[in-house]
Amino acid sequence: MVISYLMKHLNMNLMEAYNHTKSRRKVISSNLGFMLKLIAFEKELYNPEKPSISIHEYATDWVGGFLGEHDRQKVLEIFIKHKENFDTAMDEVFSL
Repeated sequence: MVISYLMKHLNMNLMEAYNHTKSRRKVISSNLGFMLKLIAFEKELYNPEKPSISIHEYATDWVGGFLGEHDRQKVLEIFIKHKENFDTAMDEVFSL
């Protein structure tokens, strides 16, 4: 909620609002569904050419936070392989 407030009322893009919030509270970790909603909200507000945060990069970091470095590399490879299909990538990640 804080991130969306910063985006709307302080005219920050998603990356700026996320980084600002993370700098003040290190433990934030928006789930992937909420991050997708924030990306859609950024598009609604500013209609950027591309989102300021890539859902694939965010998902790799988010999922990687639960895994060791070796598995994090596997997750990154899966997202690269399925860069056009987020749902397929997530299915493969959760089958690890």
